[in-house]
Amino acid sequence: MLDRLLKDLVAEYAAASPDLHPSDSAWDDIKALRAVLKPTYKVTLRLQAHDLTAGTFLKEWAALMKKIGTQEGAGGVGQEIAYSMTRRKEKLFECE
Repeated sequence: MLDRLLKDLVAEYAAASPDLHPSDSAWDDIKALRAVLKPTYKVTLRLQAHDLTAGTFLKEWAALMKKIGTQEGAGGVGQEIAYSMTRRKEKLFECE
């Protein structure tokens, strides 16, 4: 539904400017990026729970890293996010 809405909106504005009409490959990139960011958004909402425990946090964090780290497309954005999450986790677990 979101894809159709975006296409309709862009088509409406493309009449005024041809630069606003992305190609089919650009739409594929947009869909791939949305596929990577959608689970990330859902997890951030779950991590805002009032009764969040450390175990729940780690479980959600690890599941998200695994999910987006293995997704193809979107120019490797998923792998980059997962890599950044891994680095952050290592910093959080460092003991000084």
